[in-house]
Amino acid sequence: MHLKIRTKLLSGFFAIIFPFLFIIGIIIVYNQNALNNAFKTLELMSAELNTIHDLRSAMEMGLMPGNDYLITGDKRYIDNFHGYAEDIENRLSDATDILIRLEKLEVSEGTEEKAILNEERIILSEVKTAWQNMRELSLRIFELPNPIGNRTAAKLMEEMDYKWAYPAAERLNKWLAIDSEEYNEALKTVNNVWERSWIIMFAGFTVLVVAGVLFSFYFAEQFTKPINTLTEMSNAVISGTYKSRADVKSGDELEQLAVAMNKMAEQIESLQSTAENTIVVGRQKTKDTD
Repeated sequence: MHLKIRTKLLSGFFAIIFPFLFIIGIIIVYNQNALNNAFKTLELMSAELNTIHDLRSAMEMGLMPGNDYLITGDKRYIDNFHGYAEDIENRLSDATDILIRLEKLEVSEGTEEKAILNEERIILSEVKTAWQNMRELSLRIFELPNPIGNRTAAKLMEEMDYKWAYPAAERLNKWLAIDSEEYNEALKTVNNVWERSWIIMFAGFTVLVVAGVLFSFYFAEQFTKPINTLTEMSNAVISGTYKSRADVKSGDELEQLAVAMNKMAEQIESLQSTAENTIVVGRQKTKDTD
């Protein structure tokens, strides 16, 4: 099978580049997927930290209207409480949504991640229970017509503070500590994946350069040897050695050139032989005439 030099070069090039691109492509896709998951996790961790922090602050603010009502008896604090209550309900809903989104990420498939999610669900459930009791107790306080100096109101407020609000705040603080650790881990993962991306790019570039150099040396050898053979034959013909032949089996234009040069050498050799015979015959006839 005869192939042109250009075809050989293209075939050799694609034989090197296609496997390289295939392998690098798989690695890049895998790394990009890991990077996307790491960024999603980091984003959710940041959102979760903000949500839990805001929830804790909102629940602390939710205590104030009832306490202020006990001190002043001002009914306007009832409206303030309803505003805080709506904000707390929204924060609880946001926290629930974030846990659902975290559960869908691949990073949450591990045993350790599932354990953390379960613990956070338990904390959220306890906080919801605490809030429902805080809300109920606050409404009971607001139902008292004369709260100032009222012992029942004071007991209700004490129960709301020490039985529900403070334990809920402690649970939320624990959640924040868990999230802070998870956030740092997610940030570390992002940095590791990013560093790995640079390593992959550098390694890929290095492999490509090395493959290109090997490719050049290999085909240089494939073409240099027959070219040297043809050069030696050309020099031999120039020096008058017409019996020299080039044995090139490269299957390309160089082999065709060798065949043409061999034919040329044969023709020159034949012409030389004919010319020598003619000269010999001519000299013989001259001698016979003399």
